Amino acid sequence: MIHLACVVDDVEQAQEACAHRLSQEVVVTVGDELACVCRQCDEPVPSTEPTALLDHDELVRGLMATCSSVVPFRYGTLVEDPDAVRAELAPRAGEFRELLEWLRGRVELALRAAPAAPAVRPPRPWIRSAPAAWPARPTYAAPAPR
Repeated sequence: MIHLACVVDDVEQAQEACAHRLSQEVVVTVGDELACVCRQCDEPVPSTEPTALLDHDELVRGLMATCSSVVPFRYGTLVEDPDAVRAELAPRAGEFRELLEWLRGRVELALRAAPAAPAVRPPRPWIRSAPAAWPARPTYAAPAPR
């Protein structure tokens, strides 16, 4: 299986950007001008481990920093082999060229939300002390009978 990462319009830049990475990136050329950056994948279903998601994100962001324009694929897009990549992308080559041209010179902004650390209140002094040190509870006298 091949896990698709993105389409770029500079094959040489994509090959250079992937050359320094330790994992197995594959650059599949579609026509003369487009390249699809992919990764070999042993599993028929993409991993949902956070490290796999972050690795995909790191690859695409690295290509965005290196290449003049990038069209990313959604994480988990799989095809059988390089021929299937070409078969899927070749009919849409014009659409990808238009997208790459439209995206050229633009910047992607991402906002990521994470849960905040729980607020920790300092303990009240009587919580960790012996019951004798606790504040006295008010006492109420029962009303006198009439």
